[in-house]
Amino acid sequence: LRAAVMRALKVENGVARGAHIGHLLWEQRKFYDSVRLPILCAELLKRDYPKELMVLGYFVHAAPRMLKVGTSYGPLVHSCSRSILAGNQQSVSWTRGLIWDLLDELSKVDPEYPCAAHVDDLSHVLVGESASDLKQKVLKAGRIVGAEVKKLKFTLSDKSTLLPDNPNTRSIAKTLCAEGICLKTAATCDDVGVQMSGSGVRKASSLNYRIEVKGKDRAKRTKALVMIQPAATKLTMTGIHPVQVYGHQAQGASQSQMVAMAKNIKNTTRFAGSYACTTTVIAWQFGPNANPLVKCPLEQIDMWLQTWFGITATDRHDARVN
Repeated sequence: LRAAVMRALKVENGVARGAHIGHLLWEQRKFYDSVRLPILCAELLKRDYPKELMVLGYFVHAAPRMLKVGTSYGPLVHSCSRSILAGNQQSVSWTRGLIWDLLDELSKVDPEYPCAAHVDDLSHVLVGESASDLKQKVLKAGRIVGAEVKKLKFTLSDKSTLLPDNPNTRSIAKTLCAEGICLKTAATCDDVGVQMSGSGVRKASSLNYRIEVKGKDRAKRTKALVMIQPAATKLTMTGIHPVQVYGHQAQGASQSQMVAMAKNIKNTTRFAGSYACTTTVIAWQFGPNANPLVKCPLEQIDMWLQTWFGITATDRHDARVN
């Protein structure tokens, strides 16, 4: 999350000083099911990955699996040579080794703005002093991705996005699409769950969805458990609250959003649906600092303090000036 905030700060600093911004968000289609084990092996050996761990892992990843159809399992099994298991402890390390060359080449496009990776999803902010400068950098980055994806035998998802949506970025996306590199433009797009907009206006839709759909649904399920076993109330602060507040440190949360968060927390208790004071219920059940109206502003301040001390001297200078 902090990494996403730091990328957002680079975008804001660039726009504030009059530069042109391009934010590339690359996604692979069915990544885990597309990894070819022989290619993975060759890439890992180039990185000096421990052979014993790799061989042991291959016994698990290449083992026959039952096919799941809907909610039931079919009788067929097949041996996998083009898939790694999501959730396995080695899968993330293997992914890093697999896309190492790709990240290395992308980070050379503009050393001041290296590409970041979240497993297989890539987030790359590029800044140009002019529209043509930005176009040159983004086209170079896009062609690197296209060539490396082809070498690794992946397929780019149609969700791959270039922010923001303007005539220059649309021209770039059109050029890359003509070369077979899937890319679209959009006004906003999520980066590790945090809505990015290339310094444009951010919509509240991402956070609202977490509160109104994910948070409310979990609150109902938690309340059902609480009615059976009151000790289940402790699931609120480890289950509902983290889901509904994720990302607010990057783009803030309005008063109405924080009130809705507090309502979800209250609705996990046996006081759900009653006229009992929400603030009092939360303070009594979870402590006064558990109230989103108290907790969220403090978390936002904490995040920006972490960001301030974690950014480079150049970014800190630009943030002061702008």
